[in-house]
Amino acid sequence: MTSNLLAPSTGILFALAYLINNRMTRGITATAAGYSGFSSIPRTWKEFLIGFKYDDFLRKRLAHVAQCTKIIQELHTMVPQEMRQQLTFFKHIERVFDELPKVDAELADVIKNLNSATFDIDPQSSDSTSIFFRRGKMLRVYRLLDRIKTVLEPAIAAVGEIDAFLTVAKLIRESQGGRAPYCFAKYVSNALMPSIELKDFWNPFLDQQTVVTNSIGMGVDYKVPHMVVTGPNSGGKSTILKGIALSVILAQSLGIAPAHTMTLTPFGHLAVYMNIADSIVNKESRFQREGQQAFAHGDHIKALSEHGSFSLAIFDEIFSGTSPEEGAEWGYATAAGFARYSNCICVVANHFPKLTD
Repeated sequence: MTSNLLAPSTGILFALAYLINNRMTRGITATAAGYSGFSSIPRTWKEFLIGFKYDDFLRKRLAHVAQCTKIIQELHTMVPQEMRQQLTFFKHIERVFDELPKVDAELADVIKNLNSATFDIDPQSSDSTSIFFRRGKMLRVYRLLDRIKTVLEPAIAAVGEIDAFLTVAKLIRESQGGRAPYCFAKYVSNALMPSIELKDFWNPFLDQQTVVTNSIGMGVDYKVPHMVVTGPNSGGKSTILKGIALSVILAQSLGIAPAHTMTLTPFGHLAVYMNIADSIVNKESRFQREGQQAFAHGDHIKALSEHGSFSLAIFDEIFSGTSPEEGAEWGYATAAGFARYSNCICVVANHFPKLTD
């Protein structure tokens, strides 16, 4: 505590030491000044290390941005013109490197500095920042990036889209010829009623080399608008249901499916009711939660029918949170209610003989 109080006054003590004529007093004052300065060295060194670590942290973060900028530049030169016309989001990359630098000096300055040796490091390495790097350039780039980030963000997002397409293409190519491949989904447009056809589909969370594939066809075209799945515990009911749901999600987000072939009408609403639990906080039993979700799905179906959109619902162990007799009655009534709508497909897994029959 004493050293911290004395440290700021080191310069004053030295000044006093040379103003005092008495040799003894001057020596005592100079000694106190020396002690004060020496005691402040650990704190000064600690502050220096903190600043040094901050520089290292900031430089590595900016090195990520520099790497991304270089990748964007490479894509800008590599992608042929005919492909640029197909990739509508590529305009964001062209804007950063063709249009804006000509009128935005700050953007041109940032791109130039990010390509300099100051940021030519591996951001994942454990190497610390050299004391000889240009700190002023780093701080200037950081300040300018904060100003123009709204310009760079769309270009970086475009790189992410290209990366997603490349990943999907690689996944499709590497899975071909195997027993459980991925495929590109096919879509039925202008359909009056929903349908799904999956040939040799599988759950992508399982091992491709050992997974068992299945095939289904649902919808009016297949004379099976809905489906009831039954069987013993650990027989694979939940795995099948998850495989169907994941196939639809992948088909409508990335355009692929874990199957040999998949054809579907796009769905405006997808509901998957699995692992439903009670809510102690809201004082709701599992049976109450199941009833709420069944009614909510009915409301979704009614709303979609007004807009000509389709729904897919998957219920695992429907109304298993109550007695078998009551669960069978509720499950039967719910499934029969959904079956009255032509704009939905429902898949229900259960153990109730009444519903299965």
